[in-house]
Amino acid sequence: MIYETKNRIINNNYSDRLLELVRANGLSDDRIIGVGTAVRGILNADGRGVTDSFGALAEKGYALCDRIEGRTGYAAVLENNVRALFAAQQFFDRESADGPQFFLRCEYGIGAAMTVEGNMLRGATRQCAEIGHIPIIRRGGRLCSCGKTGCLETIASPAAITEAAMRELSETGMPILWQTYQKTPERQLTVEDVLSAAAGGDAGAGKIVDEAVIALAGALRGVVYLLDPSKIVLYGRMFDHPYFLSRLRGELQEGMDDSHAVTMEKSRYNRTLDRSAAALLAVADYYNNGGI
Repeated sequence: MIYETKNRIINNNYSDRLLELVRANGLSDDRIIGVGTAVRGILNADGRGVTDSFGALAEKGYALCDRIEGRTGYAAVLENNVRALFAAQQFFDRESADGPQFFLRCEYGIGAAMTVEGNMLRGATRQCAEIGHIPIIRRGGRLCSCGKTGCLETIASPAAITEAAMRELSETGMPILWQTYQKTPERQLTVEDVLSAAAGGDAGAGKIVDEAVIALAGALRGVVYLLDPSKIVLYGRMFDHPYFLSRLRGELQEGMDDSHAVTMEKSRYNRTLDRSAAALLAVADYYNNGGI
């Protein structure tokens, strides 16, 4: 596996960079089974191109697999980044991959994926489980990266929480978070800063976190009643914080009946799958097509 450590916008130079990495790692063509790529956004009908990556790619309607194959000669496979992470989770956690499972990722934004008996659900337009873009605020909500307003992601994502805290930050309204910010004013606040302030009794920070928790738990209750998963797997930086995880678990149970009890747990591989997910797509594709 070759992993590019720098953040880059994928464009026509992506394949050239891939070939540079192949040469730098001394790999011969007979050792390369294919190229796996995971990217955010909506894939096209055949899963080989990206209809809209919401800014990750240099253009819309990008035929990514065709371009990689044309420039490198390697077979290419493509998947949405959250589904790729969930596929990696299930690869490493094969003993507990049975049953319907819902995978929720909160890192910058909010994404999700769903499997039934290990099979990934994609939907008619490859937008299955787009929980982050469920409209939560009917009118007057904030603009989302998808172009709509009032999406769950604009309230409950790590970015939304930190942005709300920065908008409302004051010495009187958020005294604990204010002190944190004053100690290192040269950097932006992080979601961990906001969660720690809320856990420490900062009422202003707590209000922002509560709004996020209530919105996210409400969306997850809809998932439970509609799809009846046996497990919800949580992946992302917020779930490393005991305060947020405890609040989310408690809020999820509000209004739930006993017949819809669901296990919700943080991934045992939390925040470690990004380096392997894309490569595992290529491995799975190789073996699914008869490779030995």
